[in-house]
This record gives sequence, structure tokens and C-alpha cells, in this order.
Amino acid sequence: MTYFETMLSLLKGRCIPDPLSNLTRLQYYCIINVLIFGLIYGSSAIYLSSVHLITEPQGITLGIKVKILMAGASIAFLLHAGASLFFWVFFKAVGGALPFNILYFQIGQASISMWPLAPFLAAFQAGLRHPVLSVITLFLSGYALMIYFKQVSAISKLTRLKLGIAFAVAFIYISCFLYLWV
Repeated sequence: MTYFETMLSLLKGRCIPDPLSNLTRLQYYCIINVLIFGLIYGSSAIYLSSVHLITEPQGITLGIKVKILMAGASIAFLLHAGASLFFWVFFKAVGGALPFNILYFQIGQASISMWPLAPFLAAFQAGLRHPVLSVITLFLSGYALMIYFKQVSAISKLTRLKLGIAFAVAFIYISCFLYLWV
């Protein structure tokens, strides 16, 4: 399957073939998806900062825009690594035997489901609070979690109950960190 076929299948909620069949391809897909998520997040932060936060007439210089864009990509990779580590720890706690690298790459591959969410996260972090933004953010977060859950359930070999417990605890833990960050 090509990149686009794989991602379209993933976005439709279909399980992706065994990750061990082509680990190199899985690594590339992970890096591409997390990088694009970070770039979308950084671009949204640039737009929001130039429209809502900067009051100077000259606006934001190109150098600052590049730094914000690079920070967005860096934040995406750091959050991806942290979330993967938390999920792995909680999967291990309920009896999972999934290697960390496979989980890391699967979660990275599934991060394509967070692309539409990135601008709303940046808006939320910029201080924009509106009920419509909150509803859209909640809906897109639920969709992304569903995609993550389907991807991980296909490879984890855990029962739905154990997987649900591990996901719930990891979600609560990560949400607390994100709440403190925002």
C-alpha cells in the first residue's frame, strides 16, 4: 500500500496491516505524520499570533515565523514521544507485551488523525475561548482517540477491557499534563 492508501484506510478507521511486515515504512509514515502535525500546529500558532497577539505594526519577522514553525514541530515530536511512553507504561501495567518502538511508530502513524485538530489546539492555547471552538475541539479529539484506539488495539493483543483501562488512565494522565501546559 502507498502512503496515501494507508493513511486513507487509517482515517476511515480500518486497521493497518501488521507493523512488523514493513518496519521501515512504518517509521517513515510516523515521521511524516508527526512532522506535518507539528507544522500545521506551528503555522496555526504563527497565524494566531500575527492576528490576535501581536500589536506592533510591523508584525512578525520571517525569523520569528521560522522559529515558531520549528517549535511547533519540536513540540509535536516531544508530545508524541511522551504520549507513546505513557501509553506503553500503562499497557505494560495491564499485562501488555508490546515493544515500545512498535507502539511509538503506530501512534506516530495514527497522528494523521490529529491534523485537523492542530489549529484548534493552537487557538485554545492562544487564549481563544468560544463554545463552537470547544465543541469542534472535543469532537476532533474524540475522533483522534478513536483512531488511536483502533490502531493500538489491532497490535496490542490486549482484551478490550484491559485496553480500555490502559487508554483511560493514560488519557487522564496526559490530559492533566496538557491542562497544566495550556
